[in-house]
Amino acid sequence: MCFQDPYMISTPVLLMGFNRPDHIRSVMLKLIELGVRNLYVSLDGPRGPSDKVNCIKTYEQVEKLKDNFDLKVIYRHNNLGCCLAVVSALDWFYSQVDFGVIFEDDCVPTNTTFKFFQEYQSKLTIYNNLGISIASAHNPFGSLPENTPTKHVFIHGWATSAGIWHLIRTDFFKITRPYKKNRIGEKRTRAEAIFWWASATRGRLGKVDTWDGMFYDRVWKLGVKTLLPSNNLIQNIGFGKDSTHTFIERKLSRQVPSIRLRAQDTDQYLQKYYFGIKSYHLFTPIFKVFLDLIKVRKKIEFEDKLAQDRSERVELA
Repeated sequence: MCFQDPYMISTPVLLMGFNRPDHIRSVMLKLIELGVRNLYVSLDGPRGPSDKVNCIKTYEQVEKLKDNFDLKVIYRHNNLGCCLAVVSALDWFYSQVDFGVIFEDDCVPTNTTFKFFQEYQSKLTIYNNLGISIASAHNPFGSLPENTPTKHVFIHGWATSAGIWHLIRTDFFKITRPYKKNRIGEKRTRAEAIFWWASATRGRLGKVDTWDGMFYDRVWKLGVKTLLPSNNLIQNIGFGKDSTHTFIERKLSRQVPSIRLRAQDTDQYLQKYYFGIKSYHLFTPIFKVFLDLIKVRKKIEFEDKLAQDRSERVELA
């Protein structure tokens, strides 16, 4: 099968998958339809015998569609997990490209997703000078009056440059104290500081197998802003029984006031109605981290695991 599109997209794309062959096929078919050529695919390995068949089927779907792309693939026989598989894939991708777009296997772009990313890339220097160094296809509001920067970051289809990823990646696994003030002098509430600190710390202790808390923590500390599109440009198909963490879709609370949202209200509304950060987050996250610390006998050496992965994984071109 091969779709021909006269408007080929040259922007490199990273697609990350695991054990959902139908999902990765859906995303790859959409990328073909949109004219993406330069594709990197990173596949995590099975957690055990129950995953092995679906991991193989996922790789087979990539193989069936490979002739439609200039394709590079990482295939693993061992499982890295939700955190390290993503970090490893991003390290690999941004060692190969200067700028690129990232999708997980449950994020299907729309027909205008790449128009947004290409317009962002064409003004990258301007945006970087404004501190807007990440672009997200996901708009939790559904629509906004215009493309809008936010201090929050969204990972359901996003893009950045290699330089920004390498900056974020520095001290990625380092446990820190909570902080209200970031590198560029911005402040946040104590509840926000504790909420995100706890999410990052639990990941860094290895008690929660996710990467996003650490990612959010580093993005905030650096003062990096994310550009949200005026309309949602991603379809998330990953909610359900075969999801690792997300079994139901997170949406904005129904209690959001039905007013015309102003750009300057975006951060406040996301904090209150999307992430749901409340005053009690001053205390409950600290308690969870305390329980984790009691259970941790030895901190996981994430960098050692990533180094081992680089020596064991199979890279195919």
